[in-house]
Amino acid sequence: MSLLDTIRFFRSRRECERRNREILSDPEIHPKIGLVIDLEFHLANRWVSAITPFLIDGLIRELRCIVIGNQNQYEDCKENLDAVISTEVGWSAPPLRYVTKKPILKYILVSDPHRSPQERQQFISENGFTYLLAYYYHPTLVHFAQTSAENIVHFPWAIPDEFINGHPIRDRGREQILVSGGSRSDAYEFRNWCRGFEFAEDVRYSGVENKALSDSGYFRWLQTFDAAVAAGSLDPKYRLVMPKYFEIAATGCLLFAQEAEDLDLLGFQNGKNCVVINRENYEEKARAYLRDRHSYLSIRENGRNLILERHTVSRRIEFLRNQILGNLRPVSLRG
Repeated sequence: MSLLDTIRFFRSRRECERRNREILSDPEIHPKIGLVIDLEFHLANRWVSAITPFLIDGLIRELRCIVIGNQNQYEDCKENLDAVISTEVGWSAPPLRYVTKKPILKYILVSDPHRSPQERQQFISENGFTYLLAYYYHPTLVHFAQTSAENIVHFPWAIPDEFINGHPIRDRGREQILVSGGSRSDAYEFRNWCRGFEFAEDVRYSGVENKALSDSGYFRWLQTFDAAVAAGSLDPKYRLVMPKYFEIAATGCLLFAQEAEDLDLLGFQNGKNCVVINRENYEEKARAYLRDRHSYLSIRENGRNLILERHTVSRRIEFLRNQILGNLRPVSLRG
């Protein structure tokens, strides 16, 4: 961490503590919501997705969240909270002990459900979390089978409103299809297969393996392409509708979307706002597009409209606000 980053961190931490006290003492602010997060992690932007920091900032700002970064901070305010939202435990949030005399509504963000699901389910159950906020709905149902489906809330990725391309969509003359992102995992086996065609422009920029661009720079770069692949693995263990799906569509590129069970839930429709692909049809669909790129402009526009209508950060925050207000009498996962 640079000196400038250190100064920014400590200034922001003091500001956060002052703000927390003000929110807790203000009777006009209701409900009182605690956001459990490692503040240093957030301020250093250690997120692997370019869109997550904007969601976190939006939650803090729009829901007037009290920022909780350790057990002592939680102990100081727990009896005054109406709800808690925890980010990923063991990644961006500390594993607090949630013991309180006052029953409160507790949400926890869950990503990559294939990662240590038994350990996470145990933590969730022992600490009485009410709802899982699942980035990936169907995969979470599979890997978190001990959790009732009614306690799993689909909370998919969302694009910062300011990053959605507002310019007219046009063909930029790109004669290749972008395939970008990490490669060093079996979770990327289909993505790596898609890289092997001569029409693929293979770029290894990745939030995990090679974070070479700033968040805003990534979106500016993505807007220079006409079409891009969002793919991970076709293995039933994964099949995740990851941020790339949303990012590609938001920038007005044609989205080549790997098939996955969540696509219908999210509104992605083959031939209407994206092109759905698997091993059997990818090459044929890609070559059809490259032969007649202009005929796909309306699909690209529909893809961008889908993000505008359903998958912006502002819409996601409003959804969570309504969730909390509608569920202030919590039902714990422990029954």
